[in-house]
Amino acid sequence: MKIFYFALIAGALLLAGAAGCHSSPQAFGQAEMELFPLDFTPIAEAESIVDSVRIIALEESDSSLLGEIEKILIDDQSRFIILAQNELFLFAADGRFLHRIGRQGRGPGEYVSIKDVCLTHSGAELLIYDGRQTVLKYAVESGQYRQTITLQGAESFFGEAIAPSAGGGFYVVTTDSENYSDVEQPFDCLYEFDAQGVLVDRSLPRTDYVIAMNLVTQSYPNKYILRPLDSENVCYELGAEPTPKPAYQLNFGTEGVPPRYVFDANGELDLQKYMFSDYFKMPIYIHENDQAFLFTAAGPEATSHDFIYLKESEKGVRLSSEFPEMRPFIFRGVGRDFFYGVVYPGLLLEEDVNQMSAFNRLIYNAFLGSEPAVDQPYLVGLKIK
Repeated sequence: MKIFYFALIAGALLLAGAAGCHSSPQAFGQAEMELFPLDFTPIAEAESIVDSVRIIALEESDSSLLGEIEKILIDDQSRFIILAQNELFLFAADGRFLHRIGRQGRGPGEYVSIKDVCLTHSGAELLIYDGRQTVLKYAVESGQYRQTITLQGAESFFGEAIAPSAGGGFYVVTTDSENYSDVEQPFDCLYEFDAQGVLVDRSLPRTDYVIAMNLVTQSYPNKYILRPLDSENVCYELGAEPTPKPAYQLNFGTEGVPPRYVFDANGELDLQKYMFSDYFKMPIYIHENDQAFLFTAAGPEATSHDFIYLKESEKGVRLSSEFPEMRPFIFRGVGRDFFYGVVYPGLLLEEDVNQMSAFNRLIYNAFLGSEPAVDQPYLVGLKIK
């Protein structure tokens, strides 16, 4: 997966090139749990930890033509809210198309662009963040526009991700794209706004560079995780409590990337040096339910590693892949029982099964014997034992 990871990271840099933030557990107390991912048991086959595979064909019509799927949210009715190419769609748990949420445009109640989305704390409404000064609110059940919220108290504000807060407002994660190399300049990365968009708090001062992609993910039930933003690898839970909660610290020991390693001797960004270093770095695609906590990280030479902590047994397992894949399986969402990702069968079935990652190989076998629409995206759910 070297090709995949480096291309993905480089693309994110060109689109968002952003500074990092300080995510140490001292910001809000110690992390609730410290995990040592390199002590997780290496396994070769995903079947040893996956109880069942669920394949969901998303119904396509003139109103639900999907492009590249960017984000998946799951509500309390197990319905899928899908962000695809700047549009939002609601699908039933079985893949039936229900309706759009909002509409792209410049008219009243329409959005021009979507930087990120989240459900409100209650789960009844969806917040769309445009990356600048505006958050739009829509009803999930009907897809209808409810409110435009203008951010107040944060001038020249450019954010990357949004999550609900327990007080009925929301958090926005921001990065400093203009001065990414000046990590000594004071700059807070987490801003909390009330329901009217008024700034009420700011925290997490930056200390290092981080690539601004997939910063916040939804976990079950409708809780949000801010991924680690520096070498201390602390994951924060947002929205479940009045203040951000340091939930997990991922300790790679001496094999974790050192602070500010992404900069060269002249203080310039060297992304290739960072990604192809001999260290573990960039824990990302973080999801959790009652069965497991999982994430992906880039290892030495940009290899891919999936880490899964099994809660009942209190043990961890690790799946690694050294083969470059066109489209590796990436976890995008999680419900009560299944962790979900997106698969394009036409691409998957053309690949060499002997050079697939463990998850791709498992999904490949699940598709065998069926006749999927090769150009249509499918949701694939994996239930962890």
